[in-house]
Amino acid sequence: MKLQRSVCLISTALVLAAIGLPLAASKAGEKSAVNLAGTWKVTYTPKPQSGFEPTLKLKLQGDELSGTLSRQHGKEMAIEDGKLKGSEVSFTVTVVPVSGTGPNATAKYRGKISGDTIKGKVEEEWMGHTHTRDWEAKRVKE
Repeated sequence: MKLQRSVCLISTALVLAAIGLPLAASKAGEKSAVNLAGTWKVTYTPKPQSGFEPTLKLKLQGDELSGTLSRQHGKEMAIEDGKLKGSEVSFTVTVVPVSGTGPNATAKYRGKISGDTIKGKVEEEWMGHTHTRDWEAKRVKE
């Protein structure tokens, strides 16, 4: 009876280990497969009248994304609510007026990373008006 119980417990443990190991390996592989960390040059379609191309600096810890997006005049805006799920990227940037007065604008970025390129849509909201356009970022080789 004790031997039968021991064999049953060992068999159960082996089955659980066999199921659990591939799941853990695929999750670990998924996180390491996408590397967002680094510096990216951003372009928009349609292009802004200023022709300015922001720089996106990203850091990744687990699936938490942080960093900054540059704006004209050398200012940087912090990325908020940054996430990475598989190859899907999302983050929000609050844009404070350059003059320091007036309402802030919000830009919600969504995109998909493939190699050294991120492509997606950004939804910009300011004073109740929403505008959506395409954005693309290319990794800067360092």
